[in-house]
Amino acid sequence: MAESLYPPYSRLYVAYDKDTTEEELTGTFQNFGNVQNVNLCRDRATGKPKGFAFVQFDKTSEAATAMEAVNGSTIGHSNRPVRVTVALSRDQASSSSSNDPSQFHRLFLVIPKTFTENDLDEHFSRFGSIENVSIVKDRETKENKGYAYVKYKKFSDAARAFENCDRSYKVVFAKPKGPAGGGRPIEREALSRPEPVSICTHIEENPHGYTGLWAQVSMDLPDEHIEWLFDIPPGLEYVRFFNEIPYENPYSRKVFAQYDSPGTAAYALRKLDGFEYPAGSRVRVKPDYQYSDRMLALDRQRQGPHSISNLMQQVESLNKSLNEATRLIKSAGISTPFTTKPNHLEAFRCSAKLPPPQPLAPSGSVPQERLFVVCEPGLPPQDALWDVFSRFGNLIELYILNGKNCGYAKYSDKDSAHKAMQTLNGQELYRMKLKVLIAEPQREDRKRPRTNYD
Repeated sequence: MAESLYPPYSRLYVAYDKDTTEEELTGTFQNFGNVQNVNLCRDRATGKPKGFAFVQFDKTSEAATAMEAVNGSTIGHSNRPVRVTVALSRDQASSSSSNDPSQFHRLFLVIPKTFTENDLDEHFSRFGSIENVSIVKDRETKENKGYAYVKYKKFSDAARAFENCDRSYKVVFAKPKGPAGGGRPIEREALSRPEPVSICTHIEENPHGYTGLWAQVSMDLPDEHIEWLFDIPPGLEYVRFFNEIPYENPYSRKVFAQYDSPGTAAYALRKLDGFEYPAGSRVRVKPDYQYSDRMLALDRQRQGPHSISNLMQQVESLNKSLNEATRLIKSAGISTPFTTKPNHLEAFRCSAKLPPPQPLAPSGSVPQERLFVVCEPGLPPQDALWDVFSRFGNLIELYILNGKNCGYAKYSDKDSAHKAMQTLNGQELYRMKLKVLIAEPQREDRKRPRTNYD
């Protein structure tokens, strides 16, 4: 199990020519360091690459060097330039300027109050060309407040300084400035913790004491990718897979992740809920207050004097056997009702001309417009509904009322909602006619009906 998160900004988003092979793509990035994995995003129906991928490096400096070298170049026999950017989490994307690559050039550090800018320049210039050094000073006394910013001309130089400078500086990448132009105090909060940062510092975020999480993930993800996803935050003990299909999204699957403490579970919940993996498919995570205790008590009853660790070894062994069996079944060309979609529906997908896929609204966005959606005579696949309604950008959520053929789509931008209504109203999706209207304002004393996932 991984003991810590991957280094910051060590994951890249790559937009490439669909004719480029996985081997060519992987080989290109392996020239710049140790590549942990290359995840090609594929069409759910055809299995063909969509033309974008995620590349995870061991080190931030490796990712930075690769981005600077590969972005705008060509790979293999393709004449199409590759676009490479840092892959940000939803939390990072909501607080950053994705169009400004220099946001990755700036470091925040703690310094002695006797230090001058020349002292910092002398130490940090050994890692690359510095654009500027700024010591934060008290507005009234002009005294050194004990922290500073160093901005490099290149991302890779900043990354090398982040990895190799004297640890006493407690260096981190500086957070982008807020929308009002003022700096953010996050850096000081992060640096006030000792090195290495213990995940147990998040225990206060979990007063309920849960250690397990329920999640909905894309059914297209293999088991090992799901385990990898939940193993990114530290403290994962095991993942259990369930064949139960969530009502509100029949093309997702339920999983249960058990962590070793309330602090690690709370941290995983905060990091993973709303995370897009694969792109366009949002992971839904919620805490469990009963399953962990129930399973732990059952395990103890069954094991008697045996330790819980022995049971975990048995579970891991069983999961490995099941994963191997699944791979053998798939390699033999045998499909299951849980992983195969009805291909014949593709011929009747959507009668409207749709724009290309757009990003979802950032996590925590406030709804600005709500659409009422009716499907006649029945419901199309709900991942298809998500797909078409998300193509207008800024979609927060789309949900169908239990036992009904209608529901709501919430947007963080009115223009996106209005474009969706104008494009989709009266159109057909998988031979089901869509009626899309502006929903009446939601009364404060009414909440949306609970779905099976709530």
